[in-house]
Amino acid sequence: MKIALVNLCRIQDFSKTKYYESSLEFLKENDIEFVDYFSGRETPSDLLKGFHEALKNKDIELVWFIQGGSDLIKFLDKIDWDLVKQSNKEYLGLSDFTHFAFKAVAV
Repeated sequence: MKIALVNLCRIQDFSKTKYYESSLEFLKENDIEFVDYFSGRETPSDLLKGFHEALKNKDIELVWFIQGGSDLIKFLDKIDWDLVKQSNKEYLGLSDFTHFAFKAVAV
């Protein structure tokens, strides 16, 4: 299984946090393949672009919203919901990710 790591929940470069390192260690220790679609993306537009790139990658099976936070709500009207539906991905997240999950199930 290949996982896409995305961030639409908080406007910051999550790769610059200590939590990022421990999250990646878990993936590496368990031989879980992943693609980082959020490092170096510090603007809302760049974060959304990374998310859409993850959806387009046919090798990705699971999209992991690596960080929680209420800013995800601000992205809901900007997400390409047709792309979400067509991608047929599984999703994982926490906190305000539930707003995305609720809408993704409805499309």
